[in-house]
Amino acid sequence: MPYVGQTITDVFPTSISVDSATIATANISNQLTDANMSPGSVLQVVSKTDNTEYNTSTSDFSARGTGLDLAITPSSTSSKILITINTSMAFQYNNTYGRMGIYRSISGGATSNNLTGGTDGSVILGNGAYRFPVAIQFLDSPSTTSAVTYSPSFGYAGGGVGVVYIGSALASSCITLMEIGA
Repeated sequence: MPYVGQTITDVFPTSISVDSATIATANISNQLTDANMSPGSVLQVVSKTDNTEYNTSTSDFSARGTGLDLAITPSSTSSKILITINTSMAFQYNNTYGRMGIYRSISGGATSNNLTGGTDGSVILGNGAYRFPVAIQFLDSPSTTSAVTYSPSFGYAGGGVGVVYIGSALASSCITLMEIGA
C-alpha cells in the first residue's frame, strides 16, 4: 500500500487555500433547474390560510371563499397544478347538504367555476348548523404560463332551501397549490 507509514494529514490535508478563482456559468454542470427536473417533481409550492366564514343560499357553485384566493404562475405550459383545500362546512335547515368545488381563473383567459365536478357533503337531518371538516384535492392542467388563481366554490343541494357555510373564525382553512413538472 502506498500510504503505509504516512500520517493522515499527508494524505488528506486539513485545509486548501486558493488565492483567486473565477467560475464561469458555462462551466458549471448539473445545475438544478426546472428544465432538468424529472417528471413528477414539485417545482414550487404556495399556501395560504384564512379564518373567515363564508355562506350562501344558492344552489350552484357561484359562491366563493375569496379569502382563500391563491395564485400560482406555472413555469411551463406542460406543468400540472395540484390543488388541496382543507376547510369546514356546515348546513342550516332540513334536508340540505353542501357541495364544494374549485374555482379557477387564468390571468387574461378563461375561468371555470367547478373543476372537480363537485364534492357533496352529507345530508343533515334536523335544524341547526353542524360543522364538519372537508378536504378536496384536484390535479389541474391549466396549459399556461400566466398566473392562475384558485379558490373554493360552493353551494347547497337537497330537498330543502338552506344556507351552506364554509370556513370558520374558530379554525383556519387552508389552500395549497403545487406545480408538478411534466
